[in-house]
Amino acid sequence: SATNFDTLSQIKENWFDSSKKIFSTYKNLDEESKKVLNETIKCLFNVFKENLKESKKGIKIKKVRENEG
Repeated sequence: SATNFDTLSQIKENWFDSSKKIFSTYKNLDEESKKVLNETIKCLFNVFKENLKESKKGIKIKKVRENEG
């Protein structure tokens, strides 16, 4: 790969240098690839937000049930 990362663990180990490499690679992508990548990130972010909302709902329901008992 252009960033020389094979796993997320490798990115996480040194996130600052990793982010510089990722942004540098992104900068060199063609416009169509950037568009696809941006849409993918947008979709992933939306899934994350929905999961977070559902998680918070579950926590609220659990707290209400704990207070009832």
